Amino acid sequence: MIRSKNYNYLFTIALGFFCTGWLSTWELGPISISKIFYLFIIISLLLNINNFKNLDLNLINSYFIVVLIYNFFFFNLGYFSEISYSQRNILTQYYLKETVLILFCVYLYNFVFCKQNNQRVFILSFSFFILALSFFLFYLYKVSFKADYIGVRVDYALNALRTGKNTLAQGIMIFFPFILILLLKKLNKLFFFFVFFYLNYFFFNLDSSATKIVLIFQYIIFFIIYLSSKLKINLFKIFSFVIIIFTLMYATFEINDNKNSKIKFSDYKETLSDYKQSHRYRLIEKGYFLSKANYFFGYGTSSYRDPKLKGDTTESHNVYIKYLFEKGLIGLLINIVFYFYLIFTILKKKLNLISYKTASLLSIFNILVVFFFINLEASPILWVMNSLLISIATNKNIYNDR
Repeated sequence: MIRSKNYNYLFTIALGFFCTGWLSTWELGPISISKIFYLFIIISLLLNINNFKNLDLNLINSYFIVVLIYNFFFFNLGYFSEISYSQRNILTQYYLKETVLILFCVYLYNFVFCKQNNQRVFILSFSFFILALSFFLFYLYKVSFKADYIGVRVDYALNALRTGKNTLAQGIMIFFPFILILLLKKLNKLFFFFVFFYLNYFFFNLDSSATKIVLIFQYIIFFIIYLSSKLKINLFKIFSFVIIIFTLMYATFEINDNKNSKIKFSDYKETLSDYKQSHRYRLIEKGYFLSKANYFFGYGTSSYRDPKLKGDTTESHNVYIKYLFEKGLIGLLINIVFYFYLIFTILKKKLNLISYKTASLLSIFNILVVFFFINLEASPILWVMNSLLISIATNKNIYNDR
């Protein structure tokens, strides 16, 4: 186990820094922060490989063992030997990425985020670096380039670019509930509303429709939690209402993405017709109908990137469809049931509204919504957040009453 308290602090601060760097998608020639982050992850695992001998076979660790075995077993299916060498390398790369990230998640959950101080340092450092990055991008795009949006990457010959905005936007949305709760805990009301207004202005200028959907959905969930605490309403009874609200919002997003016009909710026939013409609907339809040939087990881990199976589309922009295509219905349920387990674990006891368990609940809902818009299943930010969410959800003493 990690023995030095200073090492713990440095490690969690570095983790917050690299998570923020990964969101930026910045590159310096052949070197990218993403590659450095993966190197950091691999070195961390190698330095602490002996720790895995001390793992308890509790429910969470057993679950991840099942996921790893399932992914490995379905990685090498019959079609795999027929594809080209270069394509095989691409599939192997994504399979190995996901495997390493799952192991890193297990490591963080068991040996890092099991301690309150490590959680606290990570939340503070990640929040600080995200705020610093947002101020920098705000100045660069709004002040320096006078752009009508905020992006991530900049080509000084071409000025501001829109590349990488979805990675930043959706990644921040997953962690934003912790920033929100942190601000509520630490700042007075006046300063809180100032920072809160700035962050919402920043998010709405990220040129990402999906971010607006997720942000609004998040506030709806927070408001529902607030009402349930005041009116003593059982949260389980209003889950169906939340799902209906999101379904309407998701359909609105798809149509707005396909047509640059305002949506009329009264015209449902036109809504459904336009939705079926949208880019995302075509990806969902294609992935769903192709997955029916291997409905229960899928085509194999990372196989969605094989153009031989479904043309030249390499991104589903929908984690659920990607899981269904690659791992089948069984694999989809194995991967998604994890989040519902965390939700029910958090809701077993009464929530303190301004607590990190509430932030965890919001973050889980955000992840489930973000999965409709972008492929984050093999991203470091998702698995780092998974480890934090597990640690907070399964430890009744952490932050809930503070």
